[in-house]
Amino acid sequence: MSSHGADIDKLKRIYKINEEIIDFSSNINPRMPECVGRVIASSIDEINRYPDIEYSSLRKVISKSINKRYKTSFSYKNVCVGNGATELIFLISKINKFKKIGIVCPTFSEYKRAVESLGKDLLKYHMIVDENTLEINQDDDYDGLDLMFICNPNNPDGRLRNLERVIEKCRSSGSILVVDETFIEFCEEELFRSAIRYDYDSIVVLRAATKFYGIPGIRLGYAISKNESIIENMWSIKEPWSVNTFAEKLGLEIFEDDQFYSDSKSFFRNERISFINNLKQIQGIDVFETDSAFVLIRINSGKDNFKSSDLKQKMMLDCGIVIRDASDFDGLDDRYIRVAIKTKSDNEYFVDSLKKILREVF
Repeated sequence: MSSHGADIDKLKRIYKINEEIIDFSSNINPRMPECVGRVIASSIDEINRYPDIEYSSLRKVISKSINKRYKTSFSYKNVCVGNGATELIFLISKINKFKKIGIVCPTFSEYKRAVESLGKDLLKYHMIVDENTLEINQDDDYDGLDLMFICNPNNPDGRLRNLERVIEKCRSSGSILVVDETFIEFCEEELFRSAIRYDYDSIVVLRAATKFYGIPGIRLGYAISKNESIIENMWSIKEPWSVNTFAEKLGLEIFEDDQFYSDSKSFFRNERISFINNLKQIQGIDVFETDSAFVLIRINSGKDNFKSSDLKQKMMLDCGIVIRDASDFDGLDDRYIRVAIKTKSDNEYFVDSLKKILREVF
């Protein structure tokens, strides 16, 4: 299984830790909509019957909320829902006509896993690693691709990019572009940078409730596209009832919760600025620019024998903090970690803990 955020219970068993662990490895909103408990409680009586196999009401709510926010004109027929964005990544990769599939690295591991598990041709396009940014190589040629996955904002660096040149290159080469926008609601420039605003049938956008709405245990994601043929293809190969009743009922409410949306955006705007500024004061690390809910950090001490895995272990055992060792991202090495942006108090504790450990080591 590919690496993701930490399995906290497993780590506590392995290292015999009884105290609470603060999870900075998973990029989840520490808040969640107030309706969650109420909706789950009120849905209990409905679990003795199947959900709507076509999820018509949920798809209508999703298309309505997108149209309201972006001034677009999507129909519910433009929407496919799934058991998180990961199911949708596998679904679109399964479509027969997509033989050659590209990804832009470093990025989310499930694109690669989906393509390779299906025995399809995988082409990697590597970003240029700068002092504190990762940049798409504008000289990359996408000719011959059937499908391209790109994460925006990207995981692991959190940057929200202008994809106009990528979009035009995919259009001119005849390839379908899948833009994974799982983290875009965290970003200030969401409305101006989302691929949803392009009225092209060569684009499929993926979203999920997991991250922004703080409910990873409720698996719910959706794909939206003007290309009804691709959406219909996804439905035709999708397992039935993969979205459970709790996820369906929550989706009917959370995507229309404008107050939670605006409050969370404001919360992350403030915490992101403060967290980044505090991290940049720490000697021995490079802090990458981010627009989202997490930060990519590179250890730059020059001490070759201190790696990201060492820092991860010390943070956990000495401070009760779990971070994401980012060395397994294609294109990164054993100096990189990724950390989530959390509450003010947690962020301050993380900064103080990182300072303390780096002083001890260096």
